[in-house]
Amino acid sequence: KCSYHQDRLWFIDQFESGNLYASSPVYHNIPVIAAIEGSLDIAKLESCLRKLVLENEILRMRIKDTDGVPSRYLSGLPDIRISVNKSLYGMSDSEWSSLSASGCALLISEAKEPFNLGEDSLLRVSVYACSEQRHLLSINIHHAIVDRVSCRLFLQSLFDAYTGNGLPEKKDSLPYAAFSRWQLDLSRDVLGYH
Repeated sequence: KCSYHQDRLWFIDQFESGNLYASSPVYHNIPVIAAIEGSLDIAKLESCLRKLVLENEILRMRIKDTDGVPSRYLSGLPDIRISVNKSLYGMSDSEWSSLSASGCALLISEAKEPFNLGEDSLLRVSVYACSEQRHLLSINIHHAIVDRVSCRLFLQSLFDAYTGNGLPEKKDSLPYAAFSRWQLDLSRDVLGYH
């Protein structure tokens, strides 16, 4: 079962897809761009991302339409491949400092790519190689699986794992499914619905 928040996002997606938008709305996409100076080991980044996705089931979640009702399901561990785009390769120092118009257009285009809640991974990661020592890490996450706090934790965990600090120890972690069940079991009075 989905949480109330996920139900709402699914409903908006179903209502607006094909009506207000040609495909799914994109305003629930959370794009994050990180500029990385220095060499970047894509295989290591993929491995760190794979571990993070494996340890956090919410990152494998999809929302399917089951007879007009949203239902949450977990995909198996996806074959995580980070795409490397070299269209910005050769960016000058001044373009790097200000992120050129062409670079911004590419990143905005990627951030506006809609998610299919039932089929797509709700987490996308790509790298724009600007030179051997300069990269832009582009992460796009659907709001159905993160909020501002959990997005920050996800990014910190990814960077910690990549830099050798390892993934943080899980302390009293509550799987999202347990949270959803707890939330759904609350009475409407407790939640303030009348």
